[in-house]
Amino acid sequence: MGGRISAIGGRAKRTGGYDKYLDFPVERLPALLNEARSQRDRLFWVLLASTGLRSSEALNITWADISFERQAISAPDLDRLAMLGVPYLERDKGRTTRDVTIIPVLKRLLFDTLVAYRQTEYQHHAGHPFVLQDILPGMQGRPYHLVSDTGRLKSFKAACRRATIIHPSPGRTWVLHSLRHLFGVYMLNYIPVPGGYGLSKAEVQYLMGHQSITSTDHYAREDRLILEGKLIFAELQADPARDGWRSLPEHIAARYIAEAARLTAS
Repeated sequence: MGGRISAIGGRAKRTGGYDKYLDFPVERLPALLNEARSQRDRLFWVLLASTGLRSSEALNITWADISFERQAISAPDLDRLAMLGVPYLERDKGRTTRDVTIIPVLKRLLFDTLVAYRQTEYQHHAGHPFVLQDILPGMQGRPYHLVSDTGRLKSFKAACRRATIIHPSPGRTWVLHSLRHLFGVYMLNYIPVPGGYGLSKAEVQYLMGHQSITSTDHYAREDRLILEGKLIFAELQADPARDGWRSLPEHIAARYIAEAARLTAS
């Protein structure tokens, strides 16, 4: 008999501030994916990062929600799953839209990983429509949402350790939800748009399926380099004769070039 599988466990405490580093560092995503021990894990993580879906939403994705022809993905249709009598995972946050936007530079990686997973690890006769499956011996093919949250998180944290992706805040670790934060911060700061970079909060609210703009505010941490650039720019404006005065876009671009060089050398 079909139905909903309820979530068990407490919520992570939310704290604000630019120094909390809630979003997974986008430049370290390749290192994380390279340390995945399965195509399934690699797919799960790139799906979260590239679409901003919640873990529960990604776990409920079915093949009917994916169009290889259009290179598009929709959020799961829970009403359809309920009508089919398929047990699915529901968390306490409702999504306001089934529309899903994929970060353009990650789209090919996402669909290449989907193909690789389907050709190697996916069990085609598992008897359910969900894309993500358990791959453990003896459990192969069952819906991945039946694996505990702890089990999924353990695999993710182990890959972070292998890739030496250390959280910059002492006492904190990366969690799967950090990949959703990556999407939000990227869309607010980096995606190219006419006249500059970054979508509005209202646009990102829609893309992430937030019911309230205050939820989107939680993801609206401006990039550290952009914030630093604004502060330095303000200081230089107070003294126009100071050596090295540059426009804000030029200063931020220079900071990114320096940061890229540092990351390449490390």
